[in-house]
Formats: sequence, C-alpha cells, structure tokens
Amino acid sequence: MPTLKTIIRPIYKPIKPFAQWIMRLIYKPLKLLRERNLIVKLKKKRPIHVVFQVHESAKWSCQSLYDAFDKDPMFTVQIVVILFHGIQEYKNTLRFFQEKGLNVTGLFDEQSGNNTSPADFSPDIVFFQEPMNWWFKRGTALFCYIPYSICQTKNFKWGYNGNFHYLLWRHFVETPYQLDFAKQYGATKGNGVVVSGWPKMDVFLRDDSQTIKCPLWKTNSPDTKRIIYAPHWTVAENGGGLLLGTFLQYYQLLFDYVRQHSEIEMVLKPHPSLKILILQKGLMTEEVLNAFFEQWNTLPNGSVVEGGDYFDLFKTSDAMILDSVSFICEYAYTAKPSLFLCRRRDVLENDFNKFGQETTKNLYQAHSFEDIETFIQDTVIGGNDPLKQSREKFLKNVLKRDTNSAADFIHHYIKEKLS
Repeated sequence: MPTLKTIIRPIYKPIKPFAQWIMRLIYKPLKLLRERNLIVKLKKKRPIHVVFQVHESAKWSCQSLYDAFDKDPMFTVQIVVILFHGIQEYKNTLRFFQEKGLNVTGLFDEQSGNNTSPADFSPDIVFFQEPMNWWFKRGTALFCYIPYSICQTKNFKWGYNGNFHYLLWRHFVETPYQLDFAKQYGATKGNGVVVSGWPKMDVFLRDDSQTIKCPLWKTNSPDTKRIIYAPHWTVAENGGGLLLGTFLQYYQLLFDYVRQHSEIEMVLKPHPSLKILILQKGLMTEEVLNAFFEQWNTLPNGSVVEGGDYFDLFKTSDAMILDSVSFICEYAYTAKPSLFLCRRRDVLENDFNKFGQETTKNLYQAHSFEDIETFIQDTVIGGNDPLKQSREKFLKNVLKRDTNSAADFIHHYIKEKLS
C-alpha cells in the first residue's frame, strides 16, 4: 500500500526548486530580523556562549578557534557531540575530546535511543562543520559554518546551496575561490560568506615536524620512508554523485607491497565512511574487512589509524597516496608529494571544480599499480620530485599558509560584531 510520502514525492519533485525559492523569499526577512535582534541582545550579554556541534573526531577542524574563544573572558566555549554514525563512533568522539581536556558534553540518551534536546545549553553562537541537521531551535542562536573539508568537486549543492546554508548567519570559507563559488551557486549568492582562511590548517603555522614525536609510526629509522595511504569512501554508487574510491582495486596489492618492502612504512588512514559503505553495499563481509585491517595493523611496517587528530601524522610523513578529496588540499599544507589514484582517466578534469583543478595540478597521478610503484621508488625514495616548486608556489600564493591565523581572524570578526 503506498504511503503518503510515496504519493507526494512525484508531485513535489518537479516543483521543488520553485517551492524552495518561495520559502526562502518568505523566510529571508524573518531570518534577518531574528539575527538583528540576537545581535542586539548579545551586545549586552556577557559571557557569550559558543558551542561547536561535532559527530566525528576525524572531522574536528576548529581546535585553534576553540582555543581562541576559550582564552577570551568575553566568551564561554563548549563542544556538544551527537550520535550520527553509531554508538561506538559517538563514544570514541566523546573520549577524544575528554582526553584533550576540552569542555565537552554528549547529547545521546541511551535510554531513549535519541539525541536529546540541547536547549539547556542555551547557546548564543553555534558552529557546524558539516551541512547537516542541527539540534538547536532556529532563531535562538547565530549559526556559523566552517567546513571540515574544502570544496574541490562540482558538488556545489553540498558546499553552498542547501537549506542548511540559507539558514546560516556566517559561512567562513578558506580562499576567494570558495567565495566566488558561493556567489555563483550559493543559496545566499555570497551574502554572509566571509573569506577567513581555514582554522583546521592553523596547526601548520608552526613548523615543528623535526621535533615532534608521532607514536602512530612503528619505525624510527631515519632511512625509512613514511607514507600515508588515505582511501576515500566512494567505492560504489552512493547517491552523492562522486565515484572516486579505488580501495577495492588496490588494497591487497598495497598490503603485499608494504609487506615485501621494509624500506618504507605505510599507515592506512581510511575515510570514516569507507567501512560503512563497503558493508552497506555488501562489497565485503564485516569479518573479511576487519580481518584485513587487523592484518595491516600487525605488519612491522604498517599501521591503521582511524579517527582522531592526524596532523602530527601528516607532519612526520614523507608522502601520501590517496583518492580522498579533503586530504588533497589538507596535505598540500605540508608541501610534500602526493599521488592521486585515478579511478578514471578524466576524473581530475571532470569531477573537480576550478579550485580543485588548481590543487590537483600539484599531484602525481596513478592509473595502475605500476604507477604507484614508480612513485614510491622514484619520488619518495629516489627524491625525483619535479612538482616540488609548483606545490610550494601554490602553498604561498593560494593557501597562504604562512600568514595570520584563520582562528584569530574569525574570533576578532565575531568579537567586533558583538561588541
């Protein structure tokens, strides 16, 4: 028997863009009025309560901004963790923040099996790191967005044009490229979008790669080359439009290679959603998938790293092999060589936007396992790196790594607006 949803869907789908336009047109003056009233209220309130909503530790991208607010007596700061990818991920994420000594609260109620209402927290400003539903009543706080992942593909709806983006007070973006995308494709045509830099990458303002000790690596020999293997989760059709993942093509070949080559060490750093999609699509059984990860972890020169903070891992590595989207730009902040595993010959030209194509110009490309072997032997071990100058120029002129802190910019911006 058809449900109400299945009856309405084919009727609503053709008129959805028009309906959204009408709703946004009606909502816009109400939104602006609410924000204006909130700002008037917050100018008189002290301290102002800042909340970060998080559901995965691997996507935490605001540590420097949390620290900036935490040091300022004008603000109080808190992290709230919601359940999104299962109870284990939720508990791991809570533990991640607790071990850092941060002010964190979990919203999942095990008795009801739901995320509880965070009304008791009375947030004044809420920061999101992903375009997803929030657990805060609209109109009660100023909503801000700092993406955990920089927009490099042509999925502009995810990046700029959902209802989520329309309800934001401020959307802080990384470079002028992202501001241009917001103006061209965004729900607000760039209104409320501010170029701030990327707080997630503030960690690279200090070059301590020679002094830090990263316990995620097993070998300490200076002659061992350290490589990160970062497979993306899009190994099958998933409704999101992207199909980049090559994990199923290369995972066993890479395992065998690492086992046979003691002159390298390789950390497997999978996307948080990789296991989930593989199991959902029935591409591997849970037993087989877990056994493979355990086998990799038992190698004397191999480890598996899931979740948590990975910046020390980046700093102490020599290279990356990936088909992950967000890591393309994140690893670019190290100025070290990367090899992109191409699922198709035209993937970089067709799937990436203008900024993404500028970023991927600095990547080596692999279309076969032989290309991977060549990259490891010639570039990582042999030091033959013709793209080095191009990476350094991109880092200086576009990403502007060595300029001021993005967190300081956002902190001062908000403080000025509310003073």
